[in-house]
Amino acid sequence: MRAVEAAAGEHGWMVNARAGLRGSFLAVRAMTELAMPVRCAGCARPGAPWCASCRAAVGQLPKAGRAAPTPVPSGFPRTWASAPYEGAVRRAIVAYKDEGRRDLAAVLAPLLREAVVGAVGATRGTAAHGLWLVAVPSSSKARVRRGDAPLEALARRAAYGVEGLVQAPWALALGRGVADQARLDHRARAANLSRAMCADPASAGRTVVLVDDVVTTGATLAEAARALRDAGCSDVVAACVAATRRRTTHPRDGVDRAGERRTGGIGRRVLPPVRG
Repeated sequence: MRAVEAAAGEHGWMVNARAGLRGSFLAVRAMTELAMPVRCAGCARPGAPWCASCRAAVGQLPKAGRAAPTPVPSGFPRTWASAPYEGAVRRAIVAYKDEGRRDLAAVLAPLLREAVVGAVGATRGTAAHGLWLVAVPSSSKARVRRGDAPLEALARRAAYGVEGLVQAPWALALGRGVADQARLDHRARAANLSRAMCADPASAGRTVVLVDDVVTTGATLAEAARALRDAGCSDVVAACVAATRRRTTHPRDGVDRAGERRTGGIGRRVLPPVRG
């Protein structure tokens, strides 16, 4: 509990600093946009923030389905994702998180919402004491660098109107510092995050839908699920915008193929409107 309170306190003192940094960033971005033409975040084509071709490509993706990394880390929760982490979707996620393109929430939130709905559907019968939506916490350095918490904002927008789902961003926190995971392999990521997170005791008995933008090695979701289970959660599932496709060698035929991504069905995606 003390670790969660300390993390919450740290979050509080950064609010004003983040607001100031965010304001400065937006001012610089506005000046830049006056001097440079608008380009699509998905393909860099000039003329629109998200072009018709990228919109059509996302619309043709299969429906959200189960996703798991290879190898699957111990404790990895059942996870749903809406897209492979490649192409226009990958570029949109990077632009949204690290390049200040918060307008792309309109593109990414429907994808995340579809995964959230899939995960919620799998919790039937386990959510008698409440169903919580919890975004994976960001490090203090990431929050300061970005000026806000883009994943939390995306989770709020994606979860709008999902029946019975209560947003609880305070339920999970980092209890110690962690290194940037971008260049770490799956073993190094697992070691970096080992017992790094702590969950609020009020999580006991709850069913939690974890939210992250991308599942890569699965280390982040496995550690978040571990913390929530240690706090007494009755069930933990996860939802992500996208999942990486890691290449593996099939044990029978030796053929190198993309890591499997189980999906809930194939067909044209019809994305519902997202508010919030």
